[in-house]
Amino acid sequence: MKYTQGPWQIENDSIIGNIDGGYGEDGSQVRFDVICSMWDGYFETLDNWKDNARLIAAAPELLEALEKVSTYQKEAMDGSLEKAKEMFYELVKEIEPLIAKAKGNEG
Repeated sequence: MKYTQGPWQIENDSIIGNIDGGYGEDGSQVRFDVICSMWDGYFETLDNWKDNARLIAAAPELLEALEKVSTYQKEAMDGSLEKAKEMFYELVKEIEPLIAKAKGNEG
């Protein structure tokens, strides 16, 4: 899968990524990539744009956490139950802030 690597962030009414990196097709330096805009077809901001934006902006990190769940599950099946508990405990500590970010409850 090829997508703009995270982290993504909310900037005005858009989600941006690849901040201060990469180059455009013409070779010029790109300050950021617009992942998506929270505008409807009539150039009005959607009512729930902030909630949508937070969820979309968290997507790369949430995907990374899900990939870890898959990897850890496979390792746990081949290893000890105690090691599996340790891996999942550490993973939960990583996931909880991601969920808060997606919901807009960051501390």
